[in-house]
This record gives sequence, structure tokens and C-alpha cells, in this order.
Amino acid sequence: MQEHTGNARTKNSVPLMRRGLGWWLCLLVVLFLVSCGGSPTEAEEPLPQLERVPVPTEIAKLDAYLEYCHPQVQILNPKPGEVLSEGQVTVRFAVQGYPLFKDPQLGLGPHLHVVLDNQPYVAYYDLDTPLIFKDLEPGSHTLRVFAGKPWHESFKNSEAYAQVSFHVLAPTPEYVPQPQLPLLTYNRPKGSYGAEPILVDFWLANAPVRESLLADLPRDWRVRYTLNGQSGLLDRWESFYLKGFKPGRNVMVVELVDGKGDPIRNVFNSAAREIIYTPGGQDTLSRLTRGELRAEDALGIVQPKPPATPTPMPTATPSPTPIPTATPTLEPSPTPTPTPEPTATPTPVPTPTSTPTATPTAPPTPTPSPTPTPAPRRQPRFQLSRPRPTPERIPTELSTPVPTPPPVVATPKPTPTPTPVPVPTPSQTLATPLPRVTPLPLEARRSIKQQGLRLLPPGFHSPADDL
Repeated sequence: MQEHTGNARTKNSVPLMRRGLGWWLCLLVVLFLVSCGGSPTEAEEPLPQLERVPVPTEIAKLDAYLEYCHPQVQILNPKPGEVLSEGQVTVRFAVQGYPLFKDPQLGLGPHLHVVLDNQPYVAYYDLDTPLIFKDLEPGSHTLRVFAGKPWHESFKNSEAYAQVSFHVLAPTPEYVPQPQLPLLTYNRPKGSYGAEPILVDFWLANAPVRESLLADLPRDWRVRYTLNGQSGLLDRWESFYLKGFKPGRNVMVVELVDGKGDPIRNVFNSAAREIIYTPGGQDTLSRLTRGELRAEDALGIVQPKPPATPTPMPTATPSPTPIPTATPTLEPSPTPTPTPEPTATPTPVPTPTSTPTATPTAPPTPTPSPTPTPAPRRQPRFQLSRPRPTPERIPTELSTPVPTPPPVVATPKPTPTPTPVPVPTPSQTLATPLPRVTPLPLEARRSIKQQGLRLLPPGFHSPADDL
């Protein structure tokens, strides 16, 4: 019986152990599911497909204005192989056939791209301002420069590119490009963008002739570009526009490879850049890319505006200080009265007095008037010294008195108007009345006769004469 009981305990303990293990397994499963299910797995968004597209329309229109430009670029300083005693270099250039400027409103214009070693380029717009690189590491450095269009595309003519290597303190030959090998210079894309498509551009120096027979040169070459892990190949040297950038951070790698895809070894033949893409940018390049800014309104970035003619400001001419001179006191002098020039006063033409013509009419016989005549005073005898009385002039009706000339007055010289002379007509001719003769007493007549005096006008006689 003990053995069974014992057996019975043994049988009852086995299910209890199984139940405990089940609970532990369930707890472990729950913990595993909680740890895995707390943050659901996020599926990665697929990258945009890379696509090469034509040049944006407005940029292509502006490019036509630069079609005949052939820039010629030279590096004047530093000199090839120059050793500098400090970690700073001042760079100067000479450019012909391509004026450099920046439009102040649009912020773009023709310029140079200056690349130090394998760093991103520096845009250079003003030849009068030296370009200075500071804090250079000791060793060899290489400057590469080429002419760039306002939208940062490089010119491809050989004169548009220049290169020089110099040294700070001492040369390090391994960092100097080999002149017999192709050399790739990365240009675009670079920095931030606000619109697609985006320019992909580079400069290729010493590019070998395809299928070259020289053993020391690659028989073929390609340019491989990689954007966010997606790659493409170029079998010719040209710029192109690319779509497929994602908003935010992007990584672009450009490298020079041979026909098999292996890198062509030379300093700087590969480069990587970080690009930030923010759609909807309002800068000039983004607006041109989207077509919101027309080429006609952006000509200022390809054609320099004529300098504004400054308005000449009137400069104050220093007037000489007048030397005070003694001003003579002028005594008031009598104002000379202008003496009127005597004008010839027209002498009045005397009216010709018509002499009365003796009318054949017989004079009337004087009739003695009964009017008593007072007796004349008796004159003393023998007074011969007395002047004879002037016989009265017989007044005539047609005689005109001579006018008294007026005083001389300064008047404008009048034009003398002839005075019409009335011509006497027979009807107007009046008989001149004869004076009435008063007979003197006989005694008086005798006395007068004795004295030899005649009181009658000539032509008249008295009855006393007959005595």
C-alpha cells in the first residue's frame, strides 16, 4: 500500500510541474511580443527615380546671349611651384572676353569658380578685389579656376580653365595632380536648391582620346554620378539637368572611371557633396528653373547694365573776396535838361493879297453931308519942321495881317500842309468904300494951301485946288 501511495504522489506532482512551465512560457512570449510590437516597423520610402531632363526653358533663352563668349582665364598669383612662408595666399586673376559682374537685384551674373584642392568652389565676381585663402596646411596645394555662367554652368573651351600648384613651407608631391593623367574637377550640384531639375556639371582636363594606343593612358573613360545610392554613367563631357532629389538632405558623388568601371587614379578624380533640397524656393535660380521669372526680366544677369551717368552736382565755385575799394562820392549833378533842337517852324506862307483892280465903274459923286464939322484949330504958321501926317492906309477887306511867329517849341517836325488860298471870284469882289470927304471952310483951305500941305490922299483933289 505505501508503494502505491508513493506512486500516487508521484503521479500527482507531474501535472503541477507542467502547469508551471506553461505559465513561464506564456510570460516570455508576452514579453517578446511587447518588446517587438511597441514600435511598429517603419517601411523605408522608395527613392525618387533619377531622370535626365532638358534645360529649363528660361535658362536656355538666357544661354543664347552667351553663345559667342569665349572666356580666357589666367592665374597671375601665386606662381607655379611657388613656396610660401606662411599659410595664406592672395590669388589674382586676369580674364579676357568675359566681363565679370553681379546684378544687384537678382544676385547672379558672370563669374569665376575657384577651387582650392578638392573643396567646394568659391564664386568670384570682382577682379579688382583680391581673393585670399587663409589657414592653409603645410604642403602642396592646387588652385583650379574656370569661367562660370550666371546659373553656375562651366564654359567648356580650353582657354576658360587655368590651374596652378604651389606649396606652403614645403612641397608634398603626392598631392600634386599628374599632368599626363585626366583630371576631374567637381562643380555642381552644391549647397541648397529650391527647385528641380538641378544642374550636374564638372570640368575635365587632359581627357584622353578614346581608344588611345598609348599604354600609359586609359583606353576609355566614363563619368559616374551617384545620387543617394542610385548611379548613372556619362560617356561624354557635357552638363545635364537631373530630377530625383528628395526633400531634405541628399548626397552626390562624381568620379572618373575607365571603361570597366574602375577609378582612374589621379588626385581629385572623385568628390562628394551634400545637397539640401527645399521645394518652393524663391531665389532667382529657383524661379528661373520653374519658369516663374521670365528670361526677358532677367537679362541683367547676362548683359551688364550701362553705368548710370552721375548727375553733376553743382559745386560752389569759390568766389574771390572782393577788395574793398574807396567808392568816390558822387555829387549830384544837375540833370541836363535836353535842349530841344530847334525845329524849323514852317514859315507861314503869306497869303498873297490881291491888289484890287480898278473897276471901271465910275465913282459916285460925293454928296456933302449936312453934318456940321467942328472948326479946326488954327495952326501956327511956318511950322515946317513938323512931320507930315501919314495918310491913313485904306483898309481893304482882302488884306491878311501877318501873323506873329509862335515861340520855338521842341515838337516833332510836322509836315507843312499848304494852306489853301481862296481865289477871289468876281461875285465875291466887293467895291472898296471910298472915304467920305468933309469939305473944309474956305479960309482953312486957303491956309493949308499957303503952307503947301496936302491932306488928301494921292489921286484925290479938292475943289479948293481950283481956286
